[in-house]
Parts: sequence; structure tokens; C-alpha cells
Amino acid sequence: MLTLFALFLDLDGTLLNTEELKWRSHRKTVFDLRADWKLSDDEYLRLIGKSSQDAVAFICKKCGLDTTITYVGYRHRFDINYKDLLRKEARAHDGVLNFLCLARNQGIKTVVVSSSTTEEVILALQKTGLADEIDRMVSADDVRSPKPNPEPYFAALAHVPGATNRNSLALEDTEAGLSSAICAGLKVIGVLHPLNPHQDLRAAKRTIRKERFTDADGLLRLFNNILSS
Repeated sequence: MLTLFALFLDLDGTLLNTEELKWRSHRKTVFDLRADWKLSDDEYLRLIGKSSQDAVAFICKKCGLDTTITYVGYRHRFDINYKDLLRKEARAHDGVLNFLCLARNQGIKTVVVSSSTTEEVILALQKTGLADEIDRMVSADDVRSPKPNPEPYFAALAHVPGATNRNSLALEDTEAGLSSAICAGLKVIGVLHPLNPHQDLRAAKRTIRKERFTDADGLLRLFNNILSS
């Protein structure tokens, strides 16, 4: 019977409230650029999991900024707003800290695999108190091809001696992340929350609601059962 050796963890939305902070940062960026926010809630939610370039292009076109600002210019302003919110308001979902602590106490390696930058990941982990419960991380700065390409997960597997796609699981909340992990040969747990209703996570071995993190013991038993199935 296989025993869970490593958990590869998406960060934004999966463990933290940072998808909400990104949404607010985009709105503030548009206002900073003297434009009106014209996306409906549904339109924005459908951008979650898209590449930064695609999301910014859609936002700028919708808000009439596509002829007045470059991607680099928009991202510069967005990054300032987002990092400011990270420092002030980033928080982990209820139960996540205890879940990670229990996992590591059982000898399970915990590895963040994120499409955010290294600086953003570090800021978020420090603010939420999760930094001491994470063994390694792979960020957008560490790979050439982000999710949905499997490179982030191949890199994560290579960083953890003893970890294989047979003795590890991935947790993801978007189609892009799910595809990335599956293409690297990993079994994936989909995490459901209010901001990802448009993500098709049916290819996951199991889906859980973010509130399930409060049952750390039960969740780790579930993960070990899924790994062995």
C-alpha cells in the first residue's frame, strides 16, 4: 500500500484568499488608469486560471484601455496594488495551517507549485504564517512554461528527493493547474471555493470544498486512500 510522501500545492484560491485580492487589485489598477471597471462578476470569474497576458488583454479591452496601456505598464501598476494587499490582507483558508502542520508532522513533504512570482509567493506565505510549513516552492520565475504546461510539476518533483508521481498528490482549483498536474502524471484533488464555479475539475480524482481543510485528520486519511486506489 502506498503512503503519501509529498503534497504539491497550488497557492492562490487553493490554500489562500489571494484570488479575491487579485480581483480587487485589477479593479484598483483600472481605476488608477482613469478608466471604469466594466466587467461583470461572471466575466471576471471566467478569467481565473487564464494566463496573466490573456486576462490583462481582456480587462484592458473591456475597460477601453487596450490602446492606451501596454501589458508591461498595466502589470507594473497591478503588481504594486497586489503586493500592497498581500501585505495587509492575505490569509489562509480556515484549517489550512493546521492541515499543513499535521502533514509535515507525519513526514509528508509540502511543496507550493504556483503561477505567481517568487516575491508574491513569499509575501503570501509570510503574511499567512504558512512559510514554516512549506518545504519547497516552484514559482513562475522557476519555469519557462507555466500551467497548463506540466513543467511546473516536473520541476517540483525534481526538487523533492524521493517524490514520484505515484507517491504524491496535487491540489488545484483551476483547469489549467489540473491539466498541468495530470500531464505530469499526478493524481489531483480539486478544491472548490466561491470564485471557481466556472472551472471544470471533473478530471480530478476527487473534489473537496475549501472548508474541508478544517478536518485535517480526515483529509489526510482520504488522500492516502485516493493515492492507493
